[in-house]
Amino acid sequence: MTRLYDDIYTLLEQRFLRGDYLPDDVISDYALSKELQTSRNPIRRAMERLQQQGFLSNNAHQSKLVIGYSEDECAQMYTYILHLIELAIATERVDVNSLLCETAKLKQLSDRSTYFDYVQQLANIYRLIITSSNNIVYTRSFDQWHKPFIRMLMLRFRLGQVSQPFKEVQQLTQLSTLLHQQQLQQAKIYVQCIASEWCKVPSPLS
Repeated sequence: MTRLYDDIYTLLEQRFLRGDYLPDDVISDYALSKELQTSRNPIRRAMERLQQQGFLSNNAHQSKLVIGYSEDECAQMYTYILHLIELAIATERVDVNSLLCETAKLKQLSDRSTYFDYVQQLANIYRLIITSSNNIVYTRSFDQWHKPFIRMLMLRFRLGQVSQPFKEVQQLTQLSTLLHQQQLQQAKIYVQCIASEWCKVPSPLS
Protein backbone atom coordinates (compact mmCIF):
# COMPACT_ATOMS: atom_id res chain seq x y z
CA MET A 1 0.00 0.00 0.00
CA THR A 2 2.81 2.40 0.88
CA ARG A 3 4.57 1.85 -2.46
CA LEU A 4 1.29 2.33 -4.33
CA TYR A 5 0.54 5.51 -2.40
CA ASP A 6 4.05 6.88 -3.12
CA ASP A 7 3.67 6.13 -6.84
CA ILE A 8 0.26 7.82 -7.01
CA TYR A 9 1.47 10.83 -5.05
CA THR A 10 4.53 11.24 -7.30
CA LEU A 11 2.35 10.96 -10.42
CA LEU A 12 -0.16 13.55 -9.21
CA GLU A 13 2.53 15.90 -7.93
CA GLN A 14 4.23 15.86 -11.33
CA ARG A 15 0.93 16.70 -12.98
CA PHE A 16 0.54 19.67 -10.65
CA LEU A 17 4.09 20.87 -11.21
CA ARG A 18 3.68 20.65 -15.00
CA GLY A 19 0.49 22.70 -14.77
CA ASP A 20 -1.66 19.86 -16.12
CA TYR A 21 -4.31 20.79 -13.55
CA LEU A 22 -5.43 24.40 -13.87
CA PRO A 23 -7.01 26.63 -11.20
CA ASP A 24 -10.67 25.71 -10.47
CA ASP A 25 -10.34 22.28 -12.08
CA VAL A 26 -12.22 19.66 -10.06
CA ILE A 27 -10.46 16.40 -9.20
CA SER A 28 -12.23 13.41 -7.69
CA ASP A 29 -10.78 10.25 -6.18
CA TYR A 30 -13.46 8.30 -8.03
CA ALA A 31 -12.35 9.53 -11.47
CA LEU A 32 -8.69 8.97 -10.62
CA SER A 33 -9.40 5.46 -9.36
CA LYS A 34 -11.01 4.67 -12.70
CA GLU A 35 -8.13 6.22 -14.64
CA LEU A 36 -5.40 4.55 -12.61
CA GLN A 37 -7.37 1.33 -12.07
CA THR A 38 -6.71 1.22 -8.36
CA SER A 39 -8.57 1.66 -5.09
CA ARG A 40 -9.57 5.08 -3.81
CA ASN A 41 -7.80 4.96 -0.43
CA PRO A 42 -4.22 5.62 -1.65
CA ILE A 43 -5.57 8.27 -4.01
CA ARG A 44 -7.32 10.01 -1.13
CA ARG A 45 -4.12 9.96 0.92
CA ALA A 46 -2.16 11.44 -1.97
CA MET A 47 -4.78 14.16 -2.49
CA GLU A 48 -4.75 15.02 1.22
CA ARG A 49 -0.97 15.46 1.05
CA LEU A 50 -1.29 17.70 -2.00
CA GLN A 51 -3.93 19.69 -0.14
CA GLN A 52 -1.46 20.19 2.71
CA GLN A 53 0.98 21.60 0.13
CA GLY A 54 -1.62 24.17 -0.87
CA PHE A 55 -2.43 22.71 -4.29
CA LEU A 56 -6.01 21.63 -3.50
CA SER A 57 -9.00 22.65 -1.39
CA ASN A 58 -12.15 20.82 -0.38
CA ASN A 59 -15.05 20.73 -2.81
CA ALA A 60 -18.50 19.16 -2.85
CA HIS A 61 -19.06 15.40 -3.00
CA GLN A 62 -15.57 14.44 -1.74
CA SER A 63 -13.90 16.06 -4.76
CA LYS A 64 -11.09 18.59 -4.60
CA LEU A 65 -10.73 22.00 -6.23
CA VAL A 66 -7.39 22.99 -7.75
CA ILE A 67 -5.98 26.16 -6.18
CA GLY A 68 -4.03 28.74 -8.15
CA TYR A 69 -1.99 31.75 -7.03
CA SER A 70 -3.12 35.34 -6.72
CA GLU A 71 -1.19 38.17 -8.37
CA ASP A 72 0.27 39.14 -5.02
CA GLU A 73 1.29 35.55 -4.23
CA CYS A 74 3.10 35.24 -7.57
CA ALA A 75 4.97 38.49 -7.01
CA GLN A 76 5.84 37.65 -3.41
CA MET A 77 7.13 34.20 -4.33
CA TYR A 78 9.39 35.41 -7.13
CA THR A 79 10.68 38.48 -5.33
CA TYR A 80 11.44 36.44 -2.21
CA ILE A 81 13.52 33.99 -4.24
CA LEU A 82 15.31 36.86 -5.97
CA HIS A 83 16.00 38.38 -2.55
CA LEU A 84 17.65 35.11 -1.50
CA ILE A 85 19.76 35.31 -4.67
CA GLU A 86 20.74 38.87 -3.79
CA LEU A 87 21.78 37.75 -0.30
CA ALA A 88 23.81 34.90 -1.76
CA ILE A 89 25.60 37.27 -4.14
CA ALA A 90 26.57 39.42 -1.15
CA THR A 91 28.54 36.49 0.30
CA GLU A 92 30.89 36.67 -2.75
CA ARG A 93 30.88 32.88 -3.05
CA VAL A 94 28.97 32.34 -6.29
CA ASP A 95 30.87 30.03 -8.65
CA VAL A 96 30.65 31.98 -11.91
CA ASN A 97 31.97 29.12 -14.06
CA SER A 98 29.27 26.77 -12.75
CA LEU A 99 26.67 29.48 -13.29
CA LEU A 100 27.77 29.97 -16.90
CA CYS A 101 27.76 26.21 -17.51
CA GLU A 102 24.24 25.77 -16.12
CA THR A 103 22.99 28.84 -17.99
CA ALA A 104 24.29 27.31 -21.23
CA LYS A 105 22.19 24.21 -20.47
CA LEU A 106 19.20 26.47 -19.83
CA LYS A 107 19.67 28.11 -23.23
CA GLN A 108 19.57 24.69 -24.89
CA LEU A 109 16.16 24.11 -23.34
CA SER A 110 14.76 27.33 -24.81
CA ASP A 111 12.06 25.50 -26.71
CA ARG A 112 8.37 25.59 -25.86
CA SER A 113 8.11 21.82 -26.21
CA THR A 114 10.53 21.46 -23.30
CA TYR A 115 9.34 24.38 -21.17
CA PHE A 116 8.89 22.20 -18.09
CA ASP A 117 12.51 21.05 -18.39
CA TYR A 118 13.47 24.70 -18.86
CA VAL A 119 11.66 25.76 -15.67
CA GLN A 120 13.19 22.91 -13.68
CA GLN A 121 16.66 23.91 -14.85
CA LEU A 122 15.94 27.56 -14.01
CA ALA A 123 14.97 26.55 -10.47
CA ASN A 124 18.13 24.44 -10.22
CA ILE A 125 20.25 27.45 -11.22
CA TYR A 126 18.58 29.64 -8.63
CA ARG A 127 19.27 26.95 -6.04
CA LEU A 128 22.90 26.73 -7.21
CA ILE A 129 23.35 30.45 -6.58
CA ILE A 130 21.63 30.35 -3.21
CA THR A 131 23.44 27.25 -1.91
CA SER A 132 26.78 28.79 -2.90
CA SER A 133 26.34 31.09 0.10
CA ASN A 134 26.82 28.09 2.43
CA ASN A 135 23.96 29.54 4.45
CA ILE A 136 21.60 26.73 5.46
CA VAL A 137 18.79 29.19 6.25
CA TYR A 138 18.87 30.56 2.69
CA THR A 139 18.91 27.05 1.23
CA ARG A 140 16.05 25.78 3.37
CA SER A 141 14.03 28.88 2.58
CA PHE A 142 14.43 28.25 -1.14
CA ASP A 143 13.67 24.53 -0.83
CA GLN A 144 10.39 25.41 0.87
CA TRP A 145 9.30 27.33 -2.25
CA HIS A 146 11.07 25.23 -4.88
CA LYS A 147 8.07 23.19 -6.06
CA PRO A 148 5.44 25.96 -5.72
CA PHE A 149 7.79 28.20 -7.75
CA ILE A 150 8.00 25.65 -10.56
CA ARG A 151 4.24 25.16 -10.52
CA MET A 152 3.59 28.90 -10.54
CA LEU A 153 5.77 29.42 -13.62
CA MET A 154 4.15 26.47 -15.41
CA LEU A 155 0.64 27.74 -14.67
CA ARG A 156 1.54 31.16 -16.06
CA PHE A 157 2.87 29.45 -19.18
CA ARG A 158 -0.18 27.20 -19.57
CA LEU A 159 -2.54 30.14 -19.19
CA GLY A 160 -0.69 32.21 -21.79
CA GLN A 161 0.59 34.79 -19.31
CA VAL A 162 4.27 34.55 -20.29
CA SER A 163 5.10 37.12 -22.96
CA GLN A 164 8.84 36.38 -22.92
CA PRO A 165 9.13 32.73 -21.81
CA PHE A 166 12.92 32.48 -22.01
CA LYS A 167 14.08 35.91 -20.88
CA GLU A 168 15.82 34.35 -17.86
CA VAL A 169 18.63 33.14 -20.13
CA GLN A 170 19.54 36.74 -20.95
CA GLN A 171 19.12 37.79 -17.32
CA LEU A 172 21.43 35.05 -16.01
CA THR A 173 23.98 35.75 -18.74
CA GLN A 174 24.07 39.41 -17.74
CA LEU A 175 24.28 38.47 -14.07
CA SER A 176 27.18 36.11 -14.80
CA THR A 177 29.01 38.89 -16.63
CA LEU A 178 28.66 41.25 -13.69
CA LEU A 179 29.84 38.60 -11.25
CA HIS A 180 32.77 37.66 -13.50
CA GLN A 181 33.79 41.33 -13.50
CA GLN A 182 33.40 41.32 -9.69
CA GLN A 183 30.83 44.08 -9.88
CA LEU A 184 28.91 42.75 -6.89
CA GLN A 185 26.98 45.93 -6.13
CA GLN A 186 25.84 46.21 -9.73
CA ALA A 187 24.89 42.52 -9.69
CA LYS A 188 22.69 43.03 -6.62
CA ILE A 189 21.08 46.11 -8.19
CA TYR A 190 20.43 44.10 -11.36
CA VAL A 191 18.62 41.40 -9.35
CA GLN A 192 16.56 44.12 -7.65
CA CYS A 193 15.59 45.46 -11.09
CA ILE A 194 14.44 41.99 -12.17
CA ALA A 195 12.29 41.76 -9.04
CA SER A 196 10.86 45.22 -9.68
CA GLU A 197 9.94 44.32 -13.27
CA TRP A 198 8.24 41.12 -12.11
CA CYS A 199 6.00 43.06 -9.72
CA LYS A 200 4.73 45.15 -12.66
CA VAL A 201 3.47 42.08 -14.55
CA PRO A 202 -0.12 41.06 -13.68
CA SER A 203 -0.26 37.29 -13.22
CA PRO A 204 -3.40 36.17 -11.36
CA LEU A 205 -3.54 32.36 -11.37
CA SER A 206 -6.50 31.87 -9.10
